[in-house]
Amino acid sequence: MSVTVKRANIEIATVQMDTFQSYISCQGKVEPIRTIYLDAEEGGRVEELFVEEGVMVKKGQAIMRLSNSDLNLSIMNSEASLSEQTSRMRDTRLAMEQQSISVKSQIIDLKFKIQKQKRLVGNNTHFYEKGLVSKEEFVTSKETLDEMQEKFALLQEQYERDSMSRGIQLKQLDESLAMMHNNLKLVRQKLDNLLLRAPVDGLLTTMDAEIGETKQRGQRLGIINVLTAFKVHAEIDEHYIDKVQAGLKARLERNNCCYRLEISKVYPDVKGGSFGIDMKFVDKLPDNVRTGQSYYLTLELGEPGKAMVIPRGGFYEDTGGQWIFVLDADGKHATRREIRTGRQNPVLFEITSGLKVGEQVIVSGYPNFEKAEEIEIK
Repeated sequence: MSVTVKRANIEIATVQMDTFQSYISCQGKVEPIRTIYLDAEEGGRVEELFVEEGVMVKKGQAIMRLSNSDLNLSIMNSEASLSEQTSRMRDTRLAMEQQSISVKSQIIDLKFKIQKQKRLVGNNTHFYEKGLVSKEEFVTSKETLDEMQEKFALLQEQYERDSMSRGIQLKQLDESLAMMHNNLKLVRQKLDNLLLRAPVDGLLTTMDAEIGETKQRGQRLGIINVLTAFKVHAEIDEHYIDKVQAGLKARLERNNCCYRLEISKVYPDVKGGSFGIDMKFVDKLPDNVRTGQSYYLTLELGEPGKAMVIPRGGFYEDTGGQWIFVLDADGKHATRREIRTGRQNPVLFEITSGLKVGEQVIVSGYPNFEKAEEIEIK
């Protein structure tokens, strides 16, 4: 099938070998480099507001104060329990020390009695050999010594066992007391958390609290934007998700100046056919940059290199880049030819096969002759 068209109604381009830079255009929005969310660590009633929304705050500066009667009551109960436990521990220690002293006293007393009994046995042995004491008296003194020594051994064993048990009990008491001190410290720290302070220097962009209002634990109280630097957030079509990665360069032009950026973060989730990226400025910032400003950016998808290219045109929409009309040498006829396209940017298509440098092609749309095999140009 052949159709005839006027040259004035079509767009003709020449296949060229040129520097190709794969890039896409996108719109980015300026955001603060960091956003800090202020949430209530403890619930309570808003008592005081020390600053207003929209002001710059310094790290550690008080923003608002809450009150919580339950926390105050909890501190009182913890202090009372700690005092009671301390008193009980003191009494337990005293009782253990008294018991230890009593056993030690028994050991000392029995030790001296054993020494006396040993002297008695020695004397009775000498007297028994001379016939001055009876055998019964001699044997009784030895049995008494043996009994004392066995009792001494048992008493020492009891003392050692009691010492070990006492050490374990005292350690447990110390640990219990330390735990109560930590619990009291934590409760007091919760009370300190009722005073909300700025964790960083920045702009208090939002403060959602009114005096007398009750806030629950974890509820959002405000937002601080850190303005020491800025980033640019952009949404990219999911078609490019495999090509966009951290470290790629971008540029924006404003007031005849070019500013360089670099992708610092790629968000993995795809929502509504697009995914998000964050970019940081590499060198300098545009003048008077403000949060919320929008910029049109050029995102580079790789290093530039030589490639066979043709200008973008409407033909791609009709052919999907699978074929194109190529002009003959006389420029009066064009025939349909299969091609393959590679990378693309908003200006050029890369041609990977089907064409030669210097050939001319029709790059305008083919809505009226997409089924034709040949075109006659007048």
